[in-house]
Amino acid sequence: MPFFAPHRVNESDHQLLVMGQGTVAVTANAEKISFSFKTKTEKGHTLTLEVRESIIDCFIVVDGKRSSKKSDSIKWEKLREGDLRLLEKGVLMPYWVSFDNVHGVICYGKYSVNRKMAILQANLKCELNGIVCWMGDHQWMDALENVQVQVWHDASAQSIPKIKIHRLPVFDVPAIVLPGFDTLGGLESGHHAALSDLPRACQDLYQTIQSISLASEFPDFANAVHRSVSIKGLIGHTLLTMKATTFSAAGNFLSTYLRITLGQNIGNSPGIPNVLEIWPAGHFSPIHDHGDSHAIIKVLHGEIEVSNYDSVTGRRRPQQIGDPLILKTGDVTWIGPENYQIYRLHNKFNDVCITLQCYRYDEATNYHHNKFRWVEENAQEAEVERRIGPEHVFDFVPNGDMTYTDFCESIQEEWNSYQQTLPHRWNVARSQRLMTTR
Repeated sequence: MPFFAPHRVNESDHQLLVMGQGTVAVTANAEKISFSFKTKTEKGHTLTLEVRESIIDCFIVVDGKRSSKKSDSIKWEKLREGDLRLLEKGVLMPYWVSFDNVHGVICYGKYSVNRKMAILQANLKCELNGIVCWMGDHQWMDALENVQVQVWHDASAQSIPKIKIHRLPVFDVPAIVLPGFDTLGGLESGHHAALSDLPRACQDLYQTIQSISLASEFPDFANAVHRSVSIKGLIGHTLLTMKATTFSAAGNFLSTYLRITLGQNIGNSPGIPNVLEIWPAGHFSPIHDHGDSHAIIKVLHGEIEVSNYDSVTGRRRPQQIGDPLILKTGDVTWIGPENYQIYRLHNKFNDVCITLQCYRYDEATNYHHNKFRWVEENAQEAEVERRIGPEHVFDFVPNGDMTYTDFCESIQEEWNSYQQTLPHRWNVARSQRLMTTR
């Protein structure tokens, strides 16, 4: 006789922070989730979405009865391709519904609460004579005030569903940050994020590091770093060689980069909060997250490619989100628990890339993971292996390879020794050639 595990239903009611709009995120190990958006009146209208592994049932209830009107049927558009189950049984992850009454759009997604992570979308408004209006008799949706969330899950599941209400619908915040705009065209284009669009923790980090550059270091700092990581026996190359098996059991030298730490860990970040990362030409990171922390990343020298992914906790290969982004010297990007949290960096260029990474948990975070999760290199690159299990996902404690002070002293000593081997009249010219020919 087959054994059926008992099921538990968690039910909770929440008020939307803004009438008629918002995003409801549920983090759970679920078999079914129901979102019911309600107007204030006891027997008013309700918009309900019931989500199962491969089916979403969306319907309208009026005065306690499910509407059978054709105008109340809701059609969904699939936004992403691939193996995208609506619920992933046995996996703890966020699922969310966004309701936007201004544009009449409902979105459903999972993983990060981000517009790029939406799987399905329904449009409930259309343009008529130049005016955007509700299709059918749906004006009552402007008055949605509450949401009831029900989560069906295995009674043996240890985690209690966590629910978070966001005041805004999901929207895209660009990855590259500008402190402000100096042209109307730049403001209108939407290609860059304004500092005010970022979470408060990212705003604070940006203010801390916005003026930092390599100009304050010794003049040949970038040249010295490039030489140190490129020549066997020098400190940079030696440290990289020691890390060859960190992310690759077979010992892939290209899957290494240096983490040079600045300051102390005061308990508000995964590891030491400020890290100078050094990416030799051709080197890359595994696909990894950042412990659900916030971060600001500034490119101090060179260029690097950033590819974003959806998850490192599911039971399948991480899927790339959007096109890769090329960051250049001076560019600043950001990370949040629900935006750009999972990525892979790859220096596909001829010169070394030097970035400054600054991490912080916000004040509302009451659990600090303090580790990064990463996907095994062989598993993520094997095209024949479509699914990735927990045995392919590992924790990485973000320690440093060297302190900034010690690293600077070492590479400056190496550079000074190298300069002494050159004829004096060639020193400046050779330094300039290194900068222009790479």
